[in-house]
Amino acid sequence: MDITKYQTWVEANYYAQRSLAYTTIALAGEVGEYANLVKKYMRMHETDDTQREAYNKYTQGKDQIVTKERLMDELGDVLHYIMSNCIVLGISVDDIIKMNVDKINQRRAVGGLPVIELKK
Repeated sequence: MDITKYQTWVEANYYAQRSLAYTTIALAGEVGEYANLVKKYMRMHETDDTQREAYNKYTQGKDQIVTKERLMDELGDVLHYIMSNCIVLGISVDDIIKMNVDKINQRRAVGGLPVIELKK
């Protein structure tokens, strides 16, 4: 499903005349949940052995394993509330994407935004 169809789907299936305040607070909450999972992922994978052992001992028996699927689930919720904000404001997500790409390209053209190679 492309992004425009997804925005239409969100509006048809979940949007019930919600306010900007509601959709913004919901978006902030979902971003927080995603950030918390990233924090746990970093603790699991990017600490030294002593810290990792302590973390594993502390979380034993708890649902603390951060998988790609859990991250995708939270990002899906973030995307849903981004779409909800667009709907409340009467903005097309395509227009936001175009505006953002133009802004980044302008910054890059004047040397204000370097291209950074991302690790996969």
